[in-house]
Amino acid sequence: MILITSVDEYLGYCITAHLSSISSIRPYLRVVYSKERQKYSYKKTTVIQKSPWLLTFASKGIDVREVDYMHPNDMSHAMRNVDQIILSLDSYPNRVERCKYICEVAVRSHVRSIIFLSHVGATTTLMEDENGGYQALSDYGRIENHLVQLQEEGEKDMPHCTILRLDWLQQHFHLWSFQTEATRTIALPLFEDVKICPIDISDVCQVIFRLVTDDNGNILTDLKDSHSGQVYILAGPCAMTVRDIVGYLKEATEYQNFGLKDKTITQSIDTGHYLKHLSQNLRFDKRLKMDRIKAYQDNLDGRLAYRNYILWSPTDLQIQTYLDYFDCVNKTSASVDTNTIEFLLRGYAPRTLRNFFFENAISFKPRV
Repeated sequence: MILITSVDEYLGYCITAHLSSISSIRPYLRVVYSKERQKYSYKKTTVIQKSPWLLTFASKGIDVREVDYMHPNDMSHAMRNVDQIILSLDSYPNRVERCKYICEVAVRSHVRSIIFLSHVGATTTLMEDENGGYQALSDYGRIENHLVQLQEEGEKDMPHCTILRLDWLQQHFHLWSFQTEATRTIALPLFEDVKICPIDISDVCQVIFRLVTDDNGNILTDLKDSHSGQVYILAGPCAMTVRDIVGYLKEATEYQNFGLKDKTITQSIDTGHYLKHLSQNLRFDKRLKMDRIKAYQDNLDGRLAYRNYILWSPTDLQIQTYLDYFDCVNKTSASVDTNTIEFLLRGYAPRTLRNFFFENAISFKPRV
């Protein structure tokens, strides 16, 4: 049995949608979501974001459970007969304590392996956090340290751990499509010569599929020895600057007058303001509602439709994570082009950002 946490948030949802596209795997999936509900402000009204796709997962035979992550009884029942855990951080204020507690319950429940979805900036931010910066990214580093500590202090029956440090997801650019559509520019707080390596969410999910299954697609009860204790950086197949990104947009939309606003013009506070008030954009609200309906009606037939959905308005913590990432890559070489993704995908070609913009060209095309 595989336990996937935070299925009411982006990573948990995408991983579940990807794995459940194979019907033979569905009986071996158990997904959990928090009893707390994500809230966001829309026109001075507090709106509760529900997750209609949970009903879709349940209708496909997946074990869907609502839990209090800090409640011993809830977690002990959720861990019953679980061999592997796919662990990701949620967007709640006490997310570090919740993740640590999940790991501790996993040890007591004799879970065999944990796959933690970390962040590429996890290890470069702990010193900055001591000075008051990068607090959102440093949460990932704290969980990594906790897993290492459990391994060092434990015995032979401790869960095997694999850490996946994710770079910028290509799907995050969906949030900027409303900016390009209205202003004919894309504003990113990155210096012109700074390169990033965006990775497609489906490639991340495919890596996880490769880790939890054998060569025949059957669920494993434990990680392979070659992956146990490893830390993998999952970055896209090529590095690019903001000028390259604009070039892809021009090519995909056939609109040649795209403007570019890099770090010299766009500050983090401007990006934060845009994302924070995105929920007040009528076009965004319409897209959000339509995509949530599509997610509810998704047949999970392997088309990987989840790649093209916007299902949440970004929370304050998510926005801060984006801003911390941009600032981190401006100051360090946190985003590095590696061949890890090709190695883990085993012959499966990773998707490029250029293809992403071609697939979603209609969303990014300016209204002229």
